[in-house]
Amino acid sequence: MPPDGAGRPAPRAAYPDHLRTVIEDYLAQLRFEVDPESAGLEEAMRYSLLAGGKRIRPVLALATAAAIGREPTSVLPLAAAI
Repeated sequence: MPPDGAGRPAPRAAYPDHLRTVIEDYLAQLRFEVDPESAGLEEAMRYSLLAGGKRIRPVLALATAAAIGREPTSVLPLAAAI
């Protein structure tokens, strides 16, 4: 009888949840200048920005910073931009 798990692919590595949380918190605190003429624009931008998903690149940026000995939060603006 094969051992448990034999023939099954190894589970995918999970996103580093703590790095994802750092990115999510940073994005949530961003504020944009709002002119009266573009009052609804910030709401639309925030909806798109905070909708979730597409976080692997920012997480990789933070993980890369940590791998080279830098504080991951030092690259938050860069991570948020990508």
